[in-house]
This record gives sequence, structure tokens and C-alpha cells, in this order.
Amino acid sequence: MSPINDGKPNVFLTWENLAFSMPMIAVCAVYAFFHYTPLPIALAILTVLLIGYQIRMQMAKQRNKRLEQMDDNGIQELLQQEEEEKLSSEQQNKQSKKKWAVQARLAKEKKKKAAGGDDEDADDMDDDAADLSAFAKKKKK
Repeated sequence: MSPINDGKPNVFLTWENLAFSMPMIAVCAVYAFFHYTPLPIALAILTVLLIGYQIRMQMAKQRNKRLEQMDDNGIQELLQQEEEEKLSSEQQNKQSKKKWAVQARLAKEKKKKAAGGDDEDADDMDDDAADLSAFAKKKKK
């Protein structure tokens, strides 16, 4: 804990004080914007922001209208399309995993052939040694 806070809530920095000070902060921000920004540039910036806001609101209204006008059949079709896309993506993931497994197996077989042939017995012996090492006791210090 810092010596300044001492675990006590701060009296001056509260949400209520922030809410009461917002009008003054807004007035100061507008004054600073127009005072330090030339008027033609400030008006252009405000115009662009206003037009962007209006476009966004119109798009939201149109989206809501389309949703209201859409009947149950349209909604069912959209849900079916989403399910089909999900299933196709799952199938692609399964196929890619299978391809990866086949490639890994083929690479392992190539390494075996390059190392000197097929030694199935040597491979089994390595597995047995790994299994026995699991039961070996470790020295305690």
C-alpha cells in the first residue's frame, strides 16, 4: 500500500464528482477546440463527424427495418446457412489434421529408411526402455 492511499477511498475522485463536472469539462473542451483550431478546419472536422454520425444512424435504422420485415423462413434460411458453414469448416479441420498425420508418418518412415532400414525390434526396445524408466526410483538428495 502506498502511504498516500492508506486503503481508504478517495473523497475527491468519485463517479458522482465526475458526473457533476462533465458539463464544465465539455465547455472547456469546446472552448479549447475552437480557440486553438482555426475556424475553417474546426468546422470541416465537425461537419465530417456530423455526417458520419448521421450515416451510422441511418444504417442502424435500415438494419432494424430489414430485421422487422424478415419473416420466419428467412431467419431459418440464415440459420441453416450458418450451420452449413460451421460444418464445412469442421470437415476442413478434420481433413487437415488427417493430412498432417499422414505427412508425419511418411516423414518418420523416410527417416527410418535413411537411418538403415526397418528395425521394428529396435523401435520396440526403445519403447520398453521408456516404459521401465517410469518405474525407476530417483535418488533423493
